[in-house]
Amino acid sequence: MATHNRKRRRARLIQPELQTQAIFVSLAVAKGAVLLTCAAVYFTMRSALPDDPEGSAILARLPKVLAIGSLVAMALITPAVLAYIAYATHRFAGPAHRMEQYLKGYLRGEEQGRLTLREKDELQVLANLLDMALSEAETREERIHVSVHQSSD
Repeated sequence: MATHNRKRRRARLIQPELQTQAIFVSLAVAKGAVLLTCAAVYFTMRSALPDDPEGSAILARLPKVLAIGSLVAMALITPAVLAYIAYATHRFAGPAHRMEQYLKGYLRGEEQGRLTLREKDELQVLANLLDMALSEAETREERIHVSVHQSSD
């Protein structure tokens, strides 16, 4: 299994459900921030311009200007958020996927030895703890097996 860890991951969404949820939440937060900024600008301008003789003309055009500005901002933010969140979640989803595949193989009796992740992968501590827990479980199982054998002899 060690050769598996040297391969470069090709799939961008390893855990699609988790990663798309993170993308949608991040997009919602980013777009909410844009809308709040537009609302703040609108209400600030509205309170600052009523006394100005040209203020009514500016206020009449302000909703259209803010709508266009917010659409442009959202169009620019969306690809950046998509790329960043896909990258950021990939760093955790990849090792989590590897651990899931390892445990499924372990339960089927196909995996032998330690769970290894790539050197720069996140969740190294969790992988090491998982290895220690599985090793301890195997040791306990062997002790029980030996004590059962000794008591039956």
